[in-house]
Amino acid sequence: MKMKEVLALIGFAALLCVAVALPSADTKASGEATLMDELRAGTAHIRHEEPMFAQMKDKEVVQAIVDSWDRSEAILRRHWDRELTAENGWQRINSADAGIEFTNFLTQKEAFSFNAAFMGKAHRAALQVGDFWPALLLNKEEGKAVLFWERKDGTAVAVTLLTRENEDGSRDWYEKGPAEEVAAAP
Repeated sequence: MKMKEVLALIGFAALLCVAVALPSADTKASGEATLMDELRAGTAHIRHEEPMFAQMKDKEVVQAIVDSWDRSEAILRRHWDRELTAENGWQRINSADAGIEFTNFLTQKEAFSFNAAFMGKAHRAALQVGDFWPALLLNKEEGKAVLFWERKDGTAVAVTLLTRENEDGSRDWYEKGPAEEVAAAP
């Protein structure tokens, strides 16, 4: 009798393992890909998330950030002799949304290049406590971008990102020198 109970218990355990393993294998095959799978597929740079402002509950903070972008963009437009308008192919986006607005549509190689330039030395060196959240002026066709923000004293700060074409025809993003600071007009 004991032998039958042991065999029944072993059989039940084996059946339970099979019952758990089959759906798990199916779930793993149809679930989220690992980072290695994404790298092999060339999709590791793609992010699926809500825009930053859609996630924020405090609309006054959102408005304060947008107002800071308006002020600093106006300072930069007066300072530079170039038109950074929608008519000339420029688009302003939240820097936190660069992935869902821009790099998701690039090749993995170009997206990694953009992200490296975007978080480069000039940007990191220019950040100060009290700075507002940055925005990105982007011209996708020309391969140009300006990461900009406002300091608490009203100064506009800008880091220019440019592209160069590689031998294989792909674009490589880089920072054009250190950040530029432009004081607000008195």
